[in-house]
Amino acid sequence: MQKLFSTISIRDDLHKGISYFQAEVLRVKAIAKAIAQGFRVVSLMDEPFKGTNVKDAFDATLALVQRFAHQKNCLFILSSHQIEIIKDHRVAKKLIDFRHFEAQEYGQYLQFDYRLRPGVSEQRLGMRVLKEKGVLDLLDNN
Repeated sequence: MQKLFSTISIRDDLHKGISYFQAEVLRVKAIAKAIAQGFRVVSLMDEPFKGTNVKDAFDATLALVQRFAHQKNCLFILSSHQIEIIKDHRVAKKLIDFRHFEAQEYGQYLQFDYRLRPGVSEQRLGMRVLKEKGVLDLLDNN
């Protein structure tokens, strides 16, 4: 490894006129520039392009994954809830090692052991957590 990048804590900068999405794009550009210059890159990306709408985020993430998959001597660790990306026929699945976390369900409680498992998670927990925390009830009863 010669260059390490992280997009885990991206911030906007309203004083400089840089939106959250633009800050994400600038970080990805820095990664692309390092790769183009021949550096061996390790990149950690958490939910790329969450600073834009769902369609643009999907298209941009897919475009990156397609290109990252073919980079030699680089490692990209990308977390995403956009499971549709792995279903896209344009993703080089043979070049990508998919891993996921699972939650164990104990009645109304969820417990995570934070162990990586092979493949892609089939669990859908977002609405469950929203309901469990009482958010929808608070809004419905107001």
